[in-house]
Amino acid sequence: MSTDSQSLPAERSSDVREDELRLADLIRFLLKGAPLALLLAVLAAALYWGFSWLTYRPTYEAAASLVVTPLSGSSSFRPAPLTVTSYKQLLDSPSIIAETRERLVSEKILSPGSPLRSGRELRSRLFFTQQGRRQERQAASMIELTSRSASAEAAARAANLWAQVFLERTEELVTSATLESLQAFEKVYPEAQSSLSELQREHDEVSNGFEAKLLDLQDRWSRRVTAYKQETLDKITAYEAETDRLVRESRLEGQRSLRVAELEALRQAYRDTQEKLADVDETIADSRAELETVKERMAVTSETLKLEKAPPDELLWQPRAADGSSTLRTEEVNPVWVELEQRLARVEIRLGILTPRRERLGSRAEQLEQQIQDLEASVQAMEGAQTRLASERAAGLHKLQLERESGESELVRRQNEEIAALERQSATEVAHLSRKISAETRRVKDLDKSYTEASMTRAQLELMDVRLSTAAVEPVRPEPRGINFKLALAAVLGVLAGYGATLVRQVLSTTRRRAGA
Repeated sequence: MSTDSQSLPAERSSDVREDELRLADLIRFLLKGAPLALLLAVLAAALYWGFSWLTYRPTYEAAASLVVTPLSGSSSFRPAPLTVTSYKQLLDSPSIIAETRERLVSEKILSPGSPLRSGRELRSRLFFTQQGRRQERQAASMIELTSRSASAEAAARAANLWAQVFLERTEELVTSATLESLQAFEKVYPEAQSSLSELQREHDEVSNGFEAKLLDLQDRWSRRVTAYKQETLDKITAYEAETDRLVRESRLEGQRSLRVAELEALRQAYRDTQEKLADVDETIADSRAELETVKERMAVTSETLKLEKAPPDELLWQPRAADGSSTLRTEEVNPVWVELEQRLARVEIRLGILTPRRERLGSRAEQLEQQIQDLEASVQAMEGAQTRLASERAAGLHKLQLERESGESELVRRQNEEIAALERQSATEVAHLSRKISAETRRVKDLDKSYTEASMTRAQLELMDVRLSTAAVEPVRPEPRGINFKLALAAVLGVLAGYGATLVRQVLSTTRRRAGA
């Protein structure tokens, strides 16, 4: 372990010394390899110059430019404008290159086997405005088309033909899409106007038709209701006539009148009898009271009167009576008694006359009362029969009226339901047509606005936002070969090869020395 630790610092110090020797020998190495490097550089430049002189063919380059200018205003009939980058991609597309090649071959400017490739013989390049550089590449406003060929005429023709094919295809693309949109619009616009007119006509027909249906329905139901009311009136009239006929057929009205008249006569006779009976009763009561009074007076009245008189003067001197009285006494019939007796007789006679009469009047009153009761029962029976008949007929009439009123209400209800259903149907269909007309009207208004735009678009159909700015012209002289740069590059490669060979030789020499050591 101690031996290894001592050998490691020695190796590291030797490596450091070798590194220092390499850094110090760098200049020596460069100076040592300089002759070989210079020789190889001169040799490489001479060889390339000779090769290029033997193989040089003149190449002509012609350029055309396209300018992209957005059209003023936007049109919905044109396709969305392409960006300049899109135009460049379309310009470099294989189809455009192939068609350009076919035309060049057909014009015998390009041989069938000659190549025509994008990025080699044909190149495109964008030019950006200052604003476009600050914002984005799509703001470029020009495209440069460059063609390289062995002849000046072929280069110019290829560039111009390439631009022509591109413009034709672009115009065809934009024009076909625009024409398709215009044709579709020109087909839709009259159809929309015709559809709007048809909807308005249909709306008017439906409205008028529903109005006619409503008037007809109202007229039919009015006739039905009127006929029903007339039928009701006829039935009520017939029912009342039938009631009158039944009353007449019962023959109760005449008998009732006779009975009522007879009853009134009996009642009048009964009232007269009652009055007479009351008078008799009153007279009897008065007579009996008088009789009692007379009897009471007779009870307190004597039949005779004893009179005592003063004797006359001639009798004064006569002797006294046996009783020793000095007066004259006499008895006489009491005139009051006589009068009371006569009055009593008259009262008794009157009572004897009035009592039988009162009995006769009472019997007559009872007979009249019984007759009145019988007649009243008969009249009441007649009136009850008529009342029942009148009640039955009135109830029947009321029932008939209720039935007819219910039937009339049902007719009116059905009339209102049918009219309401027709009105709802009319409102629904008319509202649906109105919504369609509103939508179609808005559509036609939008199409009216688009019609002017379509007219302007058709007038500007040939205008394109990309067009040829400058055509390619035949170049006067071919492209410079750029031999100076290429000779310098060959010399640099020769120098590198010389130093590389020197380095290899130095490495081999060092390796052999180390191997010998």
